[in-house]
Amino acid sequence: MNALTSFLQSFASSAPHINTMSTALLGAGILAVFLIFFTTRDILLRTQSFVYQFICILLVAIVPGIGFLLYLLIRPSRTVKQKELESLVLNIHDRTRRLEEHLMPQTQYVPEKKSPKEKKRQLIAQMEAETGNDAKAVEDSV
Repeated sequence: MNALTSFLQSFASSAPHINTMSTALLGAGILAVFLIFFTTRDILLRTQSFVYQFICILLVAIVPGIGFLLYLLIRPSRTVKQKELESLVLNIHDRTRRLEEHLMPQTQYVPEKKSPKEKKRQLIAQMEAETGNDAKAVEDSV
């Protein structure tokens, strides 16, 4: 307990600018350690290459602020699990497509080609059947 109190008393100097500098250095140190731990965790999830992991962690450890920003630029875009999941989904999609092609008949619907007059006659007949009006009245409304 005495060691902790003596450390805190030495940390709390009587000069205010020294207190400010000490606090800033302590904050920078805590931030640097946080960035190193974050980078380590993140790069372990994103790649299995030991050399790449080591270089990224070393970059952030040597130059914490700029190194972390550089790490964000060079890190792999997806984690290993995301890559595996994407591969599984594409594999399932491919298998499903092949199964559908195998099970479904290879027939295609080709619509009948009708002349505009035939289409008009068919539409008039349809409207006449629905409304019960004679063909002349329906034709005039179209």
